[in-house]
Amino acid sequence: MHRIFVAVDISEEARQCAASHISMLRSAFPNTRVRWERPEKLHLTLRFIGNADESEAENVKRIVDQSVFDMSRFNLRLQSTGVFPRAKKDRILWLGIAGETDTMLVLRNRIDAGLEKCGFTPDPKQHRAHLTVARIKDTGPMVSRLVDCHLNSKFEPVDFAVCEPIVYESTLHPAGSVYSPISRHCIK
Repeated sequence: MHRIFVAVDISEEARQCAASHISMLRSAFPNTRVRWERPEKLHLTLRFIGNADESEAENVKRIVDQSVFDMSRFNLRLQSTGVFPRAKKDRILWLGIAGETDTMLVLRNRIDAGLEKCGFTPDPKQHRAHLTVARIKDTGPMVSRLVDCHLNSKFEPVDFAVCEPIVYESTLHPAGSVYSPISRHCIK
């Protein structure tokens, strides 16, 4: 079995900007229990699949390949800061996505439609494009300060091109998960 998901990578420049933001927050709140995303793992998830056998993984690769067939490269922008969920306890710190998000949604919808035709369960979550930078494990007053610092920071927007969705395998290790690309699908 493979634990897989479909994502697009961000540019090295965008990765550096996000990493600087993470580093600033991490330094300001060293004693708050937070799982900070490592720069090499930063990506935009299009669809989390979960456990898939070899045949299912091959179907996912085929579906993604078909989904990009007549698409052109598009541009996105990392900008703004946000938190999920806002209603109760803040748990996920993220950076917002702007630019040609409609094109990204078309790609995601094509992938979803192909997956459903192959018997994969529809994704119950409403998709909101974002780049996760941290998962909060703590409670208390320091969390509120961390969230406020994140939300009030001036994150400088950075543009990047989307050239290929990637099917990743996520392997769980004691020190955290490791993402390995199992297929890349070029957008012309």
